[in-house]
Amino acid sequence: GKQFIEVSQSSFQIFYNFIFWEYICTLAGTRPFENPQHNLSKKVLVSDLLRPGNYLFQKYIALCQNLSFSGVFEDFISKSNKTFEEIYNLVAEHLESEENDKYQHIKRTLERCKKENKLPKWNIFFPLLKTSFYINKQFSWIFIDLYFYENFKNALHFLSIKKEDWKKVEDFCKNYN
Repeated sequence: GKQFIEVSQSSFQIFYNFIFWEYICTLAGTRPFENPQHNLSKKVLVSDLLRPGNYLFQKYIALCQNLSFSGVFEDFISKSNKTFEEIYNLVAEHLESEENDKYQHIKRTLERCKKENKLPKWNIFFPLLKTSFYINKQFSWIFIDLYFYENFKNALHFLSIKKEDWKKVEDFCKNYN
């Protein structure tokens, strides 16, 4: 017989697994690549996100839409019992860069991202993720949720979903919970 291993997944993993299952099997049918009629149009995606009983989408969107980089980062600092400078040093240790002064580079980048409330690019975000994993695994999952949600929102523009339409979806999900 087969052995099954129970694995805990973060909310973004559950969400993306659900997306793949939903769109490949349900919307596209049993043979998804033979029927071009079931494409991921704006109408199909938005109606599926807002379908009654589709609680997983709504729960994930409601959870992630309230995350901000500056809020998560400052909460991480306070819960880790470390100073900003200590965190910058730890992140700099994980930075794979030829730059001589990694600490200053990390500090400038993260301070700017915190001030502008936007995610750093992957070359800085990944060392931050590694640092948070070693200090507090819970925050590494929150950072991953934030990162994937931001990418998911950006990817929706390729499906012709306007920012205003996505805002309506987020508002619906916030009120749904």
